[in-house]
Amino acid sequence: EAFGICKELFRASLSMSKEESAKVFDTMPSHTLRHGYAVNPDNGEVLDECLFGKMAAPSTYTCEDVGEINCHGGQAVMRAVLQAVFKEGARPAVPGEFTKRAFLGGRIDLTSAEGVMDIIKAETEMSRKAAVEQLDGRLFSELKEIRRRLTESIGEIEVALEYPEYEMDTPAFQHTEQTL
Repeated sequence: EAFGICKELFRASLSMSKEESAKVFDTMPSHTLRHGYAVNPDNGEVLDECLFGKMAAPSTYTCEDVGEINCHGGQAVMRAVLQAVFKEGARPAVPGEFTKRAFLGGRIDLTSAEGVMDIIKAETEMSRKAAVEQLDGRLFSELKEIRRRLTESIGEIEVALEYPEYEMDTPAFQHTEQTL
């Protein structure tokens, strides 16, 4: 409900109504920011002057609609905006939730999800670089190629065992040794 929550808090200008501002938000192109004001939906009180971001699924990290509110960094204003967001039904994400949603949405594979965790935990430049390569999908690609070659070798071995009367151009076991 990210877009619905943003529309409740967003005012494109202080002279616009909630309904007019909701139309402005609806017509925003995906992956853009729009200047506006965060307001308390209960009483219309201005909480902060903000940038509202809109990113439509499936072109997001989690493959879900994402709304962002970029407000000033003071404790009181952040607390007020968060309180209003939570009152509209949002909740804080648990650690790793966005990566989990990206995995469940098919955006990343398990090795890439593990790469995200490795990036977060990286303490040296070498471990950071290794994690970025894992996140990039290199490990997954290598594992996929190994699996393909193993499946091909197993198929050749099964053919050789099932049909020993037929000679193959390349003996299955020789091919298997080359594969492994």
